[in-house]
Amino acid sequence: MVSLVLLTVVVVAGAVTAADRPLPTAMAGWVAGLHRYLTLGVLGLLTIHIGAAVIDTYVDLAWSAVIVPFTGGYRPAGVGWGAVAIDALGLVALTSWLRPRLSRRGWHAMHWLAYVVAVAAVVHAVTMASADKPVFLVITLGCGAVMGLSTVWRVCSTSPDRRRRARVAAGEWT
Repeated sequence: MVSLVLLTVVVVAGAVTAADRPLPTAMAGWVAGLHRYLTLGVLGLLTIHIGAAVIDTYVDLAWSAVIVPFTGGYRPAGVGWGAVAIDALGLVALTSWLRPRLSRRGWHAMHWLAYVVAVAAVVHAVTMASADKPVFLVITLGCGAVMGLSTVWRVCSTSPDRRRRARVAAGEWT
């Protein structure tokens, strides 16, 4: 649940950073920094989550099921959606790391996979942890709604502010 809540903050911060609606420069830098650093936190928590799930002997979960969607023996649908989220997140993280070597258009196209991560993570949470725990279900659906609304807001933003976005992309936000 902590990973999902952090992912929600990352998606919202990314939508705010990427949207064409202008923010004050200091605020834009703060939001971009929050997006970057919380993404590292999400990656760290997910590494612990996945490692614990594979190492734990309560269920039989192979490393391959973490990477290849819908191939696991334990709850294949739920684990499979988690694998989809991890695979897409890995591509987003890799292309973000390689961003200086990629075209803006190529990086941007790959970064849209972040929304696939959001959907797959919510489906994973609903099918795995939230199905029999009402509090977790409320948190999961709330996170899904917030990520969905921020995605709609990001897609519908139409006021260009290319100079601010260029400064944020160049790392001049610090």
